Amino acid sequence: MTILKNKQVVPVVMLFLLSACAGNGNEQPSSKLPVLLVYSSAHCGVTSREPVLSVITSQQQLSNNVAKAGMMAGQPLPVGDISFNKDMLLLVNMGQKPTGGYGFKLVDGKSSYQQAWAHVQLEWKSPAKGMMLTQALTSPCVMLSIPRQAYAGIRVFDQSGAARLETLLK
Repeated sequence: MTILKNKQVVPVVMLFLLSACAGNGNEQPSSKLPVLLVYSSAHCGVTSREPVLSVITSQQQLSNNVAKAGMMAGQPLPVGDISFNKDMLLLVNMGQKPTGGYGFKLVDGKSSYQQAWAHVQLEWKSPAKGMMLTQALTSPCVMLSIPRQAYAGIRVFDQSGAARLETLLK
């Protein structure tokens, strides 16, 4: 009789242990984050050597960032139909680089929304060893559009999955 009881207990214990591994139920599943490339350039007028992430939530902030960086040399920025009621912009600057060959590429389908954070994935391109390069200072940047939501923050990851930039929004 005790043998039968023990055989019935084992599956119940296993189910309990497996459900504990599944988490506490408070985790939010990740979902795809639609990210659109708005602007990309090798010359964004940044003088800092460190990468910088700027979050732009209004037309005024956009104008200030463009003027500060000297982008577009007085021409209108090709932001298309950006509505700051529905969208926000991310300006990712790589920092000043000593030569050409640096830049960004948006990694399609890899950006996500996880636990109130926007995770954006970019390929951080750098010149290959031995490559012939322009000998001029560059400051690569990319401007991206993401849906406007109450994000806790934004993280930018490179192609290897390493977090390169992060900013808190709340």
